[in-house]
Amino acid sequence: MPVRPPLIAQLLRQPANSSRLRASVSPGHLSSQLPLVGEQRRLNRPQRANFASRRQLPTQLTMDNSTEENDIPPHVWAILHELLLGVGDQTLDLREAHLKTSFAKIYPFVIFVYGLIVAIALLTNLYVFIHIVRLKLYNNCTYGFLLNNVISDIVKCIVVIPVSLYVLLVQNWVLGELLCSFLPMIQDIPMHTSTLTFVLLAWDRYRFVRDPLKPRLPGFVCAVGSWLTAICLVLPYPIYIIYIDLGKYSQLSTFQGVGICTVNLADDMKEYMRGMFLMM
Repeated sequence: MPVRPPLIAQLLRQPANSSRLRASVSPGHLSSQLPLVGEQRRLNRPQRANFASRRQLPTQLTMDNSTEENDIPPHVWAILHELLLGVGDQTLDLREAHLKTSFAKIYPFVIFVYGLIVAIALLTNLYVFIHIVRLKLYNNCTYGFLLNNVISDIVKCIVVIPVSLYVLLVQNWVLGELLCSFLPMIQDIPMHTSTLTFVLLAWDRYRFVRDPLKPRLPGFVCAVGSWLTAICLVLPYPIYIIYIDLGKYSQLSTFQGVGICTVNLADDMKEYMRGMFLMM
């Protein structure tokens, strides 16, 4: 049995995935140290050269493929930054939220106005809610509709307006794939509920004026029906919204967790918008 050279013994003692060894030993250096044993020793010089080149080819292909996967041309990098952040500064981290340049100077005023609106709306709606519940006025159909509208407005103040303000001020999307599909639904459900509540309230008042002896609409059933109808109206939203995960197209850590949330223009929304208009 031939004696292994010192370099081969060192390779056998090192783990296969040692980054230090890969950096210090190149395929060409390794092939020059390997002895010609077995079948390779019996080959002539051209055949030995062909044998060594075939052995080095998989390693070289692997190195080239990893370089191509992890290497993004500078102009593509600049375009992605310009698209996601609105500025060409490549030092900014795409995984963090960045303020829109148009709100850079006025965002404190915008936050103050939104906060003032939320505070006033929340206090007034809570007062109406406590008043109706304390006096048990919800047994009346009209007050039942008002109570349903108050609940819808409270949901807007607590959930919809803060999230909408965040989306308004932030340039890039950092909320993930789930909120990309469901955020428009969360924003529109209370709005549809309020609209349907006012329609039912007007219809009930019209029926009461025309025939006071006619039974009133059931307030609780109409309130539950308005929420269910609003949910059904927004169910097709995820079909027309697409989330592009840039981490799937690049192995760079910079793009891990970075995505683009946009409208899916491949599908036609005309039929859905026409049907919703007729229903509303």
